Amino acid sequence: MTKIIKGLLIIAIFVTGLMAKTQDIQIWTSTNIDGKITAKSVEKAFEEAGFIIDGNNDMNVAFKAKFKGTRHDLYHLFTTHRSANVAVLVKKYPTIGLFSPMSMSFFSRIGSKNFSVSSLTAAGWSKVTGIPVDDKDLLAYTQLIKDVLKKAMLKGTFEKVSYNINTQQGALVTTYKFEMDPEIDILDQKEDFQAEIEAGFDANAFVVAGFVEFAAEFESAGNSDYDIYDAYSICKLSVIYAVSEKRPEAGAYAPCTLYMYKAKGTNTLTMSFPSVYNWISSMDMDDENAIRILKNAQKDFEAILAEATE
Repeated sequence: MTKIIKGLLIIAIFVTGLMAKTQDIQIWTSTNIDGKITAKSVEKAFEEAGFIIDGNNDMNVAFKAKFKGTRHDLYHLFTTHRSANVAVLVKKYPTIGLFSPMSMSFFSRIGSKNFSVSSLTAAGWSKVTGIPVDDKDLLAYTQLIKDVLKKAMLKGTFEKVSYNINTQQGALVTTYKFEMDPEIDILDQKEDFQAEIEAGFDANAFVVAGFVEFAAEFESAGNSDYDIYDAYSICKLSVIYAVSEKRPEAGAYAPCTLYMYKAKGTNTLTMSFPSVYNWISSMDMDDENAIRILKNAQKDFEAILAEATE
């Protein structure tokens, strides 16, 4: 019996060790002494691979204007998607919208001659969306991202990231539902609903960094399953400024994506966004001020959607 217990203990330690090595975020970093790698050159590499660029925002401009300073020589929040891949995945998993567009950060730390790009790993995507981590279409998509980064930054390598993934403090995905009136034009209702939440964003200092009408893209790809499938890229300057000081790789979650869809044959508009608890859990955050700011943003975001769906 003692031998069996010891054997089980060894297996448990081994499995725990494997799980500990599974990270949600990856950082591709290359030396950039000659300055040839830029936000524009990385953007171009994604465009050449068939990605649509939804945003490439120089956050240092905003940081200097609002906070009178910056913590990085370069800091961009980048959002992008590849229609062909999203259209395939959404057939099986509507939750792909949680990262469509997907977010990344481009950054150079103060005094560094390196250029870094943060993005989610397949495990990070799976953890939030519920898409199996071994799904072939998810793996193909995440591998394509790696391939583009390797092409854009030839001397790069993945930094060793070894966060102690924390137990989540709340739901990783926040979801609301709104019942649409079948007697009223669907697009008129959508327009009114989105105007209300956009007013809420503005009142609470959330910035709409991008908007994509995916239903039209899916239709072009032969997928007519949705009357509505839209995605907002939402950012709050105070949040990313606070978190990026110690965790510039947080751009893998920022801007966050609020997506909403109505499948044909239903009256329900479903909307979801990745909660801030992903940030806290995935990056082993211990900065109490940054955590407080994140949680306040979560509450504000929830209040906007709760009011709009009453």
